[in-house]
Amino acid sequence: MTHSLLPAEGAPPEAKILTYSGASNDFFRILWRGSILSLVTFGIYRFWMMTELRRHLWMNTGIGQDRLEYTGRGIELFFGFLFAIAILAPFYVLYFVTSIEAARHAAFLGVPLVVVLFLFGQFAIYRARRYRLTRTTWRGIRFWMSGSGARYMLLSVGWSLLVIGTVGLLLPWREAALERYKMSNTLYGDLRGSFVGRARDFFKRGVWIWSLYFGSAALFVLASIFEKAAPQGGAGSLIGLDFFVMGVASPFLYAAYRKTEMTWWIEGLRLGEVRFRADPDRISFVGLYWRMIGSLLLAIAVFALFVTADAADYRQGVRATSPAMFLHSAAGMVSITLAILGYVAFILAIGMINRWFMQRGLWKIVANATRVENLGAADHVKAMGQPSNALGEGLASLLDVSGF
Repeated sequence: MTHSLLPAEGAPPEAKILTYSGASNDFFRILWRGSILSLVTFGIYRFWMMTELRRHLWMNTGIGQDRLEYTGRGIELFFGFLFAIAILAPFYVLYFVTSIEAARHAAFLGVPLVVVLFLFGQFAIYRARRYRLTRTTWRGIRFWMSGSGARYMLLSVGWSLLVIGTVGLLLPWREAALERYKMSNTLYGDLRGSFVGRARDFFKRGVWIWSLYFGSAALFVLASIFEKAAPQGGAGSLIGLDFFVMGVASPFLYAAYRKTEMTWWIEGLRLGEVRFRADPDRISFVGLYWRMIGSLLLAIAVFALFVTADAADYRQGVRATSPAMFLHSAAGMVSITLAILGYVAFILAIGMINRWFMQRGLWKIVANATRVENLGAADHVKAMGQPSNALGEGLASLLDVSGF
């Protein structure tokens, strides 16, 4: 169903509605076909699938009467991925060789590799964003980015250490600092962006969420201490209750956190004099996350039943003959083939569920909850900027840090 592009009742006179009007069937068809072709091509087609999914999201997102356009190509993502492999391969080889030479310390040797991958991941996030922006046009004018991926990486690492050192309390300040850097280097033609969201406002809005998590963590620590001091004192039951309550509450708390973060983020965005406003009533992640959790649990349950049934057939066949004879028989080959197909189908289903909810679902909610004010300030923008290469996207795909 196509949403109206008329201003909402009560919106400021110059406000325009940002809308997503893509049909769910179209997105699902691209996702299903792309997932099957990715399976057949051993994952190669997924770069073309990502391109088609982005093109669908962009072209069905309108600002006022004009739609976004995505101009990226699958071949660019593929070559970016190959370059990323060439860059990261020496680190994996070095880790493998070193771990063989020092097998006793292999666990500790994994720490430098994790650090290297984290550094590359932060670099990739920035460069992938640059690639996507330079492949995004509106009214025929390109978005683009300046700035340095290496500088963003150092900024992210520094703030991450501070967040860890303060047990998460400085997270709003980290998010604000990173958004300021990204938006100050984001341009639409010659119109430069900025981010005016304040960390303390984010913290004030989400302090109750932080308080609940800290309270739960403190309760767990205290109960653990009492459990060691007096094993029969009932502290173990308190730990179990704490885990159960927080397990049930976590999806709701995370949804509330995401709503707080998204509202704060939208209202902090600027492109020159163009401003953005969020409609909190339209931002609801609770249903989205619960539908995703339900879908994942259903997929896991079906896969578990399949594995149980296949394992039972395998045990019955082994008892009737012997492991070696059964594996070389027609029934054994069928059992192994079904096991492989079941595992592949499960992985395929998990990927589709993730893209359906975390890409289309989030995109639709955010787009339909955003209002654009003073859009006339973008009427006389001059085209600027050059396309960026897809190396960042390749690294992001290889390290699994790409949001889209």
